[in-house]
Amino acid sequence: MDDYYQKIENVILELFAFSKTYKDVIIELNRRGIKTVSGKEFNQSSLLILRKKLGLNIEKKKLPNLKYYVYKITCNYPYKCQGFVYYGKHKDRCPHSNTYMGGGELLVFAQKKFGLEYFEKSVIAIFDSSEESEELEREIVSKNFISRSDNFNMSLGGKNSRLTQYAHPLKHRLSEYIRDKEIANWENQKVWEYRRGLPQAMKGIFLTSNIGQDID
Repeated sequence: MDDYYQKIENVILELFAFSKTYKDVIIELNRRGIKTVSGKEFNQSSLLILRKKLGLNIEKKKLPNLKYYVYKITCNYPYKCQGFVYYGKHKDRCPHSNTYMGGGELLVFAQKKFGLEYFEKSVIAIFDSSEESEELEREIVSKNFISRSDNFNMSLGGKNSRLTQYAHPLKHRLSEYIRDKEIANWENQKVWEYRRGLPQAMKGIFLTSNIGQDID
């Protein structure tokens, strides 16, 4: 059990060294397949309980010589979402050697389902300021881009953008499924059990769309 807690503490310390948030920690723990003691995926409440147990009181560190960059992640999983891309921005002292693989909801879902080995990351551009990286991301991840179904981006590019009403309808449906699945897992249910009161047609939508194939 000591190794289990040490593994989680290492992830928290690793991410907070780069000014990450606890939301980033939750994403990374779930992406690496690290579960709670009861075998469930982490959420904000379970991570808070564990952080208190570990006695972690972490302050974010501002690292010198940070570079701001825009990256592209491509899915190479055969037949399922092959060629789908995700654009994002990040910061690091050495962008080309940084192992960060994106934090978009649909992207993380696909990475967990297919495996990180099927995703390739490339650095598009490197800047000295966050404003420059935000401007480029805003140009790439436009309303037209997120309205397509052949990528994983749901929000418009730029600073703190949460506008998702322009995203393709299939993305919204898959996003709803992901959130329902998380709740169902915590209640030890299948998604269909959790959604028992919803129209049966909803599940068929996921199975007949390219972006949502192979959902159980």
